[in-house]
Amino acid sequence: MKTEYAIKISLTKHNHDDPTAPYYWSLLKFNDSWHQIALGWEKTPQECFHKAKEYYESLSL
Repeated sequence: MKTEYAIKISLTKHNHDDPTAPYYWSLLKFNDSWHQIALGWEKTPQECFHKAKEYYESLSL
């Protein structure tokens, strides 16, 4: 099966984890199963998407 990638973004604020950047993102990769390959915290869900996309685009695919 071809390798797949997905972005997960929390749309709920997590102020208790990081008050200055309360939204969480992760980049997932699928080979035989899904696993997380990157993550981060940002100020908005839009910033999460852009950071995750930047990380994905930096991979040598």
